[in-house]
Amino acid sequence: MTLPRSRLMAVLTVLAMLAIGVAAGIAVERTVLHRKFDAARGGRSGSRGGGGPFGVMTEPMDTASRNLMRARIVKRITEDLTLTASQTMAVDRIFARRELELDSLRARVGPQLDSLRDNMRASIDSVLTAEQRVKFAEARKRMDARRRAAETRDREERDQRGQDGSR
Repeated sequence: MTLPRSRLMAVLTVLAMLAIGVAAGIAVERTVLHRKFDAARGGRSGSRGGGGPFGVMTEPMDTASRNLMRARIVKRITEDLTLTASQTMAVDRIFARRELELDSLRARVGPQLDSLRDNMRASIDSVLTAEQRVKFAEARKRMDARRRAAETRDREERDQRGQDGSR
């Protein structure tokens, strides 16, 4: 049993809109709700920095941001697990040794995530009408602009915290 072409197009359009809704929901959740949650926790940022597609940090962090993030993580682990001074130093050294490996992984994975996002967008475009493609392109531009603005804001906030020495 095959669906008539118009019904198939309707189903594909609904699926495409669902995908767009999910992507928009993820973007809102990452930018708005995480900020509110972070503010409620006293400004401790849950952001991994860098932004990137799908909220994954895909670019290496600068040294100051990396050191600040590592210090926060080690401090939290130290407090939560009541580590001794020697354990704290050991955990800090472990993080320091792994940072270059993480940067290398981010450099490899980032382009794959970009490709996945681009393929998803092309697949959605293939089921849209010309008019819908224009609207979808405009929506993508708005989402990309918001993502870039959020990345810039996050970077500036990290830089400001680094200069102030605050947490």
